[in-house]
Amino acid sequence: MNVKKYYDREAESYVEKFSRGIFGLIRRKEMKTVFELLDPQIGERILDAGCGAGFYAITLKSLGSLPFGIDISPKMIEKIKEYGIDGKVCDLEKFELNKKYEKILCTGVLEFCNNPQSALSNLNKRLEEGGTFIVLYPRLSLGGIMYKIYHLLCNRISIKLFLNSDFEKMIRNIGLRIDKIGRKNFISQAIRLKK
Repeated sequence: MNVKKYYDREAESYVEKFSRGIFGLIRRKEMKTVFELLDPQIGERILDAGCGAGFYAITLKSLGSLPFGIDISPKMIEKIKEYGIDGKVCDLEKFELNKKYEKILCTGVLEFCNNPQSALSNLNKRLEEGGTFIVLYPRLSLGGIMYKIYHLLCNRISIKLFLNSDFEKMIRNIGLRIDKIGRKNFISQAIRLKK
């Protein structure tokens, strides 16, 4: 199954499904770390890259930020629009937008990209000078391997896992620098980058 078909299929129940049980616990911990790094402010324009059904965008809007979501799945973009959040169907490696953003949030999406460095580079072009870029990626760890096996067995999708050193090399290659490393959890690592 390809990624677009998977997320189109999951769109209707995605937020509810991944808000309960072990997935819910992991997602809440990730969200806490991501928001500590992001520090969203009222009126800030934030690009939510790989927004899904709005897990982060909905909270950003409730805090007074101005999120704009992009996702490869048309059904996911339909879901965020139900919450009054604007968005566009985009492939992160190829999309074009006329705006630049103060902050970019990219969580749980790089592992699905054919070329994660290309996606990061393309997103970096949409970041204002001095802007903040938060990335959450699955680590090559026991938890990451379990996450990879889950997607292989349940969805027939092969995802990428990242060593911290490989991720650091990717971001240096596109002109970003690490500003702060967030707490890692069983599966993922959150990191704040600056342009």
